[in-house]
Amino acid sequence: MCGFFMLIKENLIGKEVVNVEAMVIGKVVDVEFNLDSFEIEGLIIKKLGIFSDIISKDEIIIPFGIIKKIGDKIILKN
Repeated sequence: MCGFFMLIKENLIGKEVVNVEAMVIGKVVDVEFNLDSFEIEGLIIKKLGIFSDIISKDEIIIPFGIIKKIGDKIILKN
């Protein structure tokens, strides 16, 4: 994988993902890239908090298009 993708991946893995109500949904464990278009397609997160009990699967994919802001935490749109 290209160094550019590794740099992006390293900066995103471990960040908490929160919804607009500031509820923690999970933490980023991996990043999905489209190697043809050089775009991030989604974030794979491990669910935390109340969301970990709602769905039996441990990890979910968050499409990159629903991300509002990336900073210390990743904030999702409505």
